[in-house]
Amino acid sequence: MHLDNLCYYVDGLEKLISGCPVLEDLILKDPFLRGDYKSIETRPLLLVRSQTLKMFRFIRKWRMDGTGSSVEIDAPRLEYLSFRDSDQFERLVVKNLSSLCKIDIDTEFFVDRLGSALEPEGLRKSDIILAFLTGISSVKHMIISQRTLMNVYLYSKLEPIPKLHNLSHLQTAFSSSFIHLLPVVLESCPNLKNLILDFSVSVELGKIDLTYVPRCLSSTLECVEIRKLVTWEKTGMKLVRYLLDNSEVLMKVNLSFTNPVEDLDVYEELLNSVKRFRRCQIKLFH
Repeated sequence: MHLDNLCYYVDGLEKLISGCPVLEDLILKDPFLRGDYKSIETRPLLLVRSQTLKMFRFIRKWRMDGTGSSVEIDAPRLEYLSFRDSDQFERLVVKNLSSLCKIDIDTEFFVDRLGSALEPEGLRKSDIILAFLTGISSVKHMIISQRTLMNVYLYSKLEPIPKLHNLSHLQTAFSSSFIHLLPVVLESCPNLKNLILDFSVSVELGKIDLTYVPRCLSSTLECVEIRKLVTWEKTGMKLVRYLLDNSEVLMKVNLSFTNPVEDLDVYEELLNSVKRFRRCQIKLFH
């Protein structure tokens, strides 16, 4: 079932979903809640509850009602979840997702913009993040945007990020300004095998602290792909060296660049300097 630009009452949508006893694939695109709900205290949850649902995609490009989203997902057979919200949402509650294998998430968890940490007033916000990460603990494959990752990082300043022991494949984006987030994120993925990074160069260069080595980097990580590298950008080179110097079981590294291959001399020199990786296959792409 694909519902596009749906204007709904909460109980009406809940009844529609519950009235589909064999529903397996649901898409909600730009839903619009009817009613005057000006605060999180009075705003009801959009409840997605199904015993048969296997794939759920929530896509919202704008807010027509002037408020954030409040969504609860209760689907014990759900295997794939995609939640992409161009703006902040108020609550994302996940329950009974023991079958979840893959998640694609891009949202802000209703946390303040970059540069501000989760403050005491926002402890409820940190509880939301904790409950979400705990609720998706069975996931094996995660695609997560940089803005979502930043809010998880802000949470890590208050409490340790819950371990995702089943996660073996992680795809995310990092700019050179926030490369210090990587060890924190990898620490929560103790059994990670595949890592894909979409790298971008920031105008402002943040601190570069890549001294800590998380468990997965030294013991389980087998394949790494870094995209959109720029040969003259030193942060990208430092990232590559960090991964190569600290990965004990690395088997495959793919590096793709935005500039011509004839500018790759500096990277080829770097890769030649790590000859101890005799079993590791390293490829450069343009």
